[in-house]
Amino acid sequence: DACRHARCDPGSRSGHQAERALSEGRANVKTIAPGAPFLTTLVSACIDGSIGIRFPRNERDYSSATIYVPTRRAARALAHAFAERLQPRAVLLPRIVPLGDPSDLEERAILATDGLSGDSDIPPAIGDLERRLLLTSLVEGWRNSRDMKQLAAAGDGFTIGGGFADSFALSGDLATLIDEFAIEGVEWHRVSALAPGQFDQYWSMTREFLDIAGKAWPQTLKEQGLLDPSTRLKRLLMAEAERLKRERPEHPVIAAGSTGTVPATAALLAAISRLPNGVVVLPGLDKTMDERGWSLVADQPDPGAAQPGHPQAALKRLLSRLGVEREGVDEIGVSPEPLLHRTGLLHAASRAAEATDDWPAMRRDLAASLTHGLDCVRVIEAPDERTEALAIAVALREVLETDNKTAALVTPDRALAQRVSTELRRWGIAADDSAGTPLDASPLGAFARLVARAVTEDFTATATMAVLSHSCLSIGTPEAARVFEITGLRGHDLAQGLTGIAASLDDAEERIDDYRSPIPLAR
Repeated sequence: DACRHARCDPGSRSGHQAERALSEGRANVKTIAPGAPFLTTLVSACIDGSIGIRFPRNERDYSSATIYVPTRRAARALAHAFAERLQPRAVLLPRIVPLGDPSDLEERAILATDGLSGDSDIPPAIGDLERRLLLTSLVEGWRNSRDMKQLAAAGDGFTIGGGFADSFALSGDLATLIDEFAIEGVEWHRVSALAPGQFDQYWSMTREFLDIAGKAWPQTLKEQGLLDPSTRLKRLLMAEAERLKRERPEHPVIAAGSTGTVPATAALLAAISRLPNGVVVLPGLDKTMDERGWSLVADQPDPGAAQPGHPQAALKRLLSRLGVEREGVDEIGVSPEPLLHRTGLLHAASRAAEATDDWPAMRRDLAASLTHGLDCVRVIEAPDERTEALAIAVALREVLETDNKTAALVTPDRALAQRVSTELRRWGIAADDSAGTPLDASPLGAFARLVARAVTEDFTATATMAVLSHSCLSIGTPEAARVFEITGLRGHDLAQGLTGIAASLDDAEERIDDYRSPIPLAR
């Protein structure tokens, strides 16, 4: 019966492979070629049946299928890819669930499936600000403890930090470490074994600081009846994996784009891969690497392994977790010829050092990859940052002026992206920055910074006028700030802060008649 539901088409090659895999109890795993557009290829494979499972045939209703993707951004992009492929028809899209950092609504979406309702067994997550403040109070207690004071008084130049701001900064680092330990499933007691007991008092001090996260913080959460967001997400993923293994739903379940680096996510992928109508689609598994090169890719997160940082290491570890050999993973999609050569070049460049002695034998293939794979690649050496941004903006504009072509700038440099956007605005081109705008760069964020500066400077004339002149402040009429500057600030000392401003307002009311366009001042 499971084999019957696994077929996407009784006569198709992928249908027979899925049937055979399920009959043998093997995981159903696919990969999309590195040079093929991932989401577009995934949507096409779902609709034409090459995904290897029985996908809904109703061209207006795909809502019975569930697709897990790594992030919310990927979820939005996948929904857009389905809409592009199916336009202009109105259809019900599959249920798309992001696995990473879900909001409260998305957390319930993970659990709002057949057989499991509500999340009463899993405590709610603590808010980010509440967590930071509680951790800050624990750090303050550590700083003010007797041992810390004795250590600071030893006179050897050691300092712990001098105030709430330092404790707040330490709490942020501690929160990040707590999340990493929770995601990787590492127990806190292992920290004590990192160094032997004969280390000096500074290691002891560090260990006591880490005890905040290992001992005091779990007790605080227990008293509050809450969980860390990362711990809650981990439990949600594990609960979903257990539900799928228990119920084995017959509707299509797809996990696409995840490499399973988080143990809880890997457990969910393992459960999906063995469902009667489930499949895991990996991003860009290297099917062309020879066995020697593949054997040197580390399949365990061991720093002493041959090449733990290889781009394929995460996928190899996941395949080991799924119990699948690389030869048993079918490839979906085809890379264009230039990208195929470029992929081969990148694969050769990322070979483990122990396998680079094969490069002479690969000379002919590498020559072809260099000739054809880099045919569309251009290198620009810019003398300064502005010229760099201008060159990129010109290239983007040239593509936009060509029919049926699109362009994108992919960069980790936020300053470069902002400079390019500024250059494009000179030509009336509004670039859609998927990274968003930092809060401090937004109008409201800039206004908040000006207010904070005015408070810390006790409302000096410069800081006060910066606040009064901002567009986010409403004080009656647009001219009111200018009137106050002329009649209340010029020639007056505001060293007394708000008291000085009040006195200046009283003086301004007496001299307001001297201003050519009298305007009432709002207190």
